[in-house]
Parts: sequence; structure tokens; C-alpha cells
Amino acid sequence: PGATLFYPGSAVVAPARSDQSSDPRNPTPGPAKIDTLLNVAAAPDAVESWYSQELTSRGWGTTAAAAGVEWRRGRREFFELTLYPDHTYRVVYLVGTGG
Repeated sequence: PGATLFYPGSAVVAPARSDQSSDPRNPTPGPAKIDTLLNVAAAPDAVESWYSQELTSRGWGTTAAAAGVEWRRGRREFFELTLYPDHTYRVVYLVGTGG
């Protein structure tokens, strides 16, 4: 559900996916990841506000992020939103981290 939550009217520019990695030499496996770059005509603040409302209503909480905005649900799901001035934005959904 989080992986395909896109602002209405958005167009996918570049999708990328990776499965959760399990390396027997690494005790902390990498998370499954869906990273999608999208284009939208809406203003960045409208996009951020929409995501905040949608994710909060679905049980996600905001967390501090180095860049952009990040939400977390439980200990294993993360949703990152990065807005760019050219009317593109990136959503990254991670699952499988934490423990």
C-alpha cells in the first residue's frame, strides 16, 4: 500500500525496486525498497500536505529526516518523501529494517 501511494495526477518517471537482501556474513539484512521518481503539476507544499494527511490517517508517524520528510509505521516500515523544485518528487518505501 505505501509503495504505490502517489499524489493524484502524478506520473511515474523512474521506478526502481530491490528485494530484501540476506547476506549470511551481515547480521543486519538490507530492507526491501521501492524508489519512485514522479512528476506532478501541483505545488510542493500541496504534495507534502497530502502525503502527511494520507500517511497519518493510515497509522504512520513523522520522524526526523536528513533530507525531505520521513514517516514510520512500527519498527519495520519507512516512507520517505523528497520534493524537488522542478515539480518532481521521490517516494521511497522501505520494509524489513528494524527488529
